[in-house]
Amino acid sequence: MSLSKRVKGWFKKASAVASVMIPAGARAIWSEKRYDNYAKEAYLKNVIAFRSIQLIAQAVASVKWNVFKQSASGKLIEIDSHPIMALLKRPNPEESFTFFMEKMTAYHVLTANSFIEKVALSTGKNAGTPRELYTIRPDYVAKILVNGAGAVAGYEVRGPGGVRTLDIDPLTRRGPMLHITGFHPIDNFWGAGPNEPASRDIDTDNEATEWNMRLLQNNARPGM
Repeated sequence: MSLSKRVKGWFKKASAVASVMIPAGARAIWSEKRYDNYAKEAYLKNVIAFRSIQLIAQAVASVKWNVFKQSASGKLIEIDSHPIMALLKRPNPEESFTFFMEKMTAYHVLTANSFIEKVALSTGKNAGTPRELYTIRPDYVAKILVNGAGAVAGYEVRGPGGVRTLDIDPLTRRGPMLHITGFHPIDNFWGAGPNEPASRDIDTDNEATEWNMRLLQNNARPGM
């Protein structure tokens, strides 16, 4: 159950998708939205949002991937043996490709931003060829911009293992990190996921559930 704290005549509600400060007789003021709140309030607390995200993620993860080559006549020929087939079976030692795609899609539905990191050899004839793939939590990643140009020069990844910097080519955008993003009308670098416009309805639904629980715990007598 979330707690409330009174600050200078305002009641501040903690742990919400869009935190609310409500003075008596005034409208709700919705503060900045964050990934951790989306994950807690939408995916972990709201059964409708959870099920919606799960259905989309599992549907995408169920799609079968194949490798093809194009013949001189333009015909596509399926390839049974290719180095990338190993990644399509197990992108890294800890995950199947199905689970990898489910995680990546869930991150994208939550925030319209998902990140895939490529691990490759740095030397030899296979330098640059992907050997492992990992999907990174969106709130672990920050973009490094070229001063004055507005182009992305790399990514800073902050996680349990510390801080890492992944450089990419500002012109070709090639590098060890792939950012899959959606459209955002007022942000050039980050997408806007469906949880952003839905966050108020998710908050309202979660508050209604907590209100009903408090009524049951108080013998159906509204508290003051």
